[in-house]
Amino acid sequence: MSEPLIEVKDLRVEFDVRAGIVKAVDGLSMTVNRGKTLGVIGESGCGKSITARAILNMIPKPGKITHGEIIYHRRLKSDDGLTQMDDIIDLAKTDPDGKLIRQIRGGEIGMIFQEPMSSLTPVFTAGTHINEAVSLHHLIPIRKVGDQIAEKVMAHRKVTKEEARVIAIEMLHRVGIPKPDQRVDSYPHQLSGGQRQRVMIAIALSCEPSMLIADEPTTALDVSIEAQILDIMRDLQQSVNMAIMFITHNLGVISSMAEEIVVMYMGKAVEQGKVIEIFQNPKHPYTQALLRSIPKLGKKAAGERLATISGMVPDPFNLPTGCVFHPRCPLFMPGKCDKVVPKWTKVGDEHWANCLLYEEA
Repeated sequence: MSEPLIEVKDLRVEFDVRAGIVKAVDGLSMTVNRGKTLGVIGESGCGKSITARAILNMIPKPGKITHGEIIYHRRLKSDDGLTQMDDIIDLAKTDPDGKLIRQIRGGEIGMIFQEPMSSLTPVFTAGTHINEAVSLHHLIPIRKVGDQIAEKVMAHRKVTKEEARVIAIEMLHRVGIPKPDQRVDSYPHQLSGGQRQRVMIAIALSCEPSMLIADEPTTALDVSIEAQILDIMRDLQQSVNMAIMFITHNLGVISSMAEEIVVMYMGKAVEQGKVIEIFQNPKHPYTQALLRSIPKLGKKAAGERLATISGMVPDPFNLPTGCVFHPRCPLFMPGKCDKVVPKWTKVGDEHWANCLLYEEA
């Protein structure tokens, strides 16, 4: 039986800006199970990254969680280290700058951010970044990349500074950084884009978290390093029963990494189910269009254009009525899709779609 680690229930995240209110996440519900991988896919701007930040309660202002729950089934060891204590926390109601969420960020829930070029401070070295991400509250002078990794390790694990540096070097080695004992003292500008991405991955994995949020973790990596990083995630998942929330546009990676998929569009989940079921039998027209747009080697006829999703993503300040996908939907039903808001409908074994095509009359 699957054991839930994170349960997102009717989550709503809004940005109140001068032009109006943007509903970045609009009524999202999903579950990340302990030791399993949940894939989250969708076009840019559909709310994937904001959902990830909401779980860690680190939404940038003026955004805020306006409704819903993010239930974290926390598991702690007792002082003797022999027994485990279970605790249930609503992360949406924690203080974003409080001690509790700082213990959880980095230590219990790690995150690989989408853009490594802006995630590392240019005046700190690689080791320093890995340390800093683990400890947002330790005011230790930081100068090197290895120091950044080590400070994070020291904040969440009972180790000395020397042991933390050894862990930092080991993590850089595991993510494929050449000469990690030297690179640990490098500055970000001395590393390539792919190496900076690997430093971010090392930061996220250094404390062996209960859950890893991977937001486009292999975007800047070549194919061979990408495969190596995915193997590291699988190994750690098996060794410490780590859950993974994998956000990506690469459907090929999702098919090999995830057990379940959530398809998002304009802040809403439009389809959810097992990977094999969704890839073999997609129900929502948006999911069908996403899968049709994947290039297929050897099957493209001469002069045939790659399939695309017609239309444009709607204006977030003026969303369509009814189903938000209806202006782009090839199966649009006039008078219905543009007026009635669809509800979750079970379309198969552990397979749900948010579409009027499957609702009973």
